[in-house]
Amino acid sequence: MRALIRSFVCFAFFAAFFLTQTINAKSTIFPLAFYSPETSIALGGAITLSSPASPQNNLAGIAYITLKGQYMISNNSIFCWDKNKWRFQGDLSFSRFPDRLYAIGPNSSSEYGRFTRSNFSIYSSLQHQIGQWYVGPVLNTAFLKSSNVETADGQTPENWIGFTKASIFGLGFNAVRDHRDHPFDPRRGSFTQFSYIQYLGLSGSFSQYAVFKFDYRRYVPMTRWLSWAGAVSLHLSGQNSPYHTLPHFGDQSGARLMRGYYSDRYRDHCLLAFQNELRIQISSRLVAQVFTDIGQVAPSLGALKLQSFKATFGIGIGFFVDKEIRLPIFLEGGWSKEGVSLSVKPMAAF
Repeated sequence: MRALIRSFVCFAFFAAFFLTQTINAKSTIFPLAFYSPETSIALGGAITLSSPASPQNNLAGIAYITLKGQYMISNNSIFCWDKNKWRFQGDLSFSRFPDRLYAIGPNSSSEYGRFTRSNFSIYSSLQHQIGQWYVGPVLNTAFLKSSNVETADGQTPENWIGFTKASIFGLGFNAVRDHRDHPFDPRRGSFTQFSYIQYLGLSGSFSQYAVFKFDYRRYVPMTRWLSWAGAVSLHLSGQNSPYHTLPHFGDQSGARLMRGYYSDRYRDHCLLAFQNELRIQISSRLVAQVFTDIGQVAPSLGALKLQSFKATFGIGIGFFVDKEIRLPIFLEGGWSKEGVSLSVKPMAAF
């Protein structure tokens, strides 16, 4: 409950700061219903604050509860001021998720156990413009906990670093170059981000570790109604990383990686993923997509192997809840060698 209260307080602070820094801010509040194999049916609401004149300034908050008894509140915010010389990025989330439990490694068994994951996380970065880049320090803190653990055969979570409980605090730097024409529905431009964070283990049976992330996304309009989007993600995490912080398939750094696999199906200390997507604008409110994702996890960067890449294929259709701020909700169906995954989620995959 205290973490939930902290989440609401932080969200209110971000919203108040946004309104003081953005001229003619527009708010959109709407009910939210979506589905994924990880959540089943989820019901909740979302709020967005944005400026049509300055789309780089945006705040998106989501809260929901699922039929599996999972719940989450999250906020993602980006503010620019002083003629865009300064940029602040703030993300927070609180969740309690009964979920599947998969082991670590690129060849982990498809057999899974059950557990409940609790997570409270705050990420913030204050950046100054240097040429075409925003560069600045990063602070990330998180409280992670596992409970109600039921293991599958061969799983040994007692040997996984920080699995039962972990509190972490990290400081580092972030460099961002954002040339997208729109944060919610990019159709042209590019996005590049480098991040390095050194973490201290405040509790749990682990010591210091570091995390490096590189993300690059490119958007190319081909005709008035057809565009291509591509992305590459490389995430590295030190050998003392807690289980819950390891790079994994699923939602990572503002992208949905390896659609078609169950989220968290594979995790390890290194992740490399490529995404390709063809987007077809049907009308002012509808967009269709065809996509393929290719990726793998490995114990280290040197352990990546060409023959170990896994592939997914899929199609989707998006509906724009608000045409002016171009906020879409997507129905996506992804296929992998482990089956078909159907989901309904807000925002584009990347």
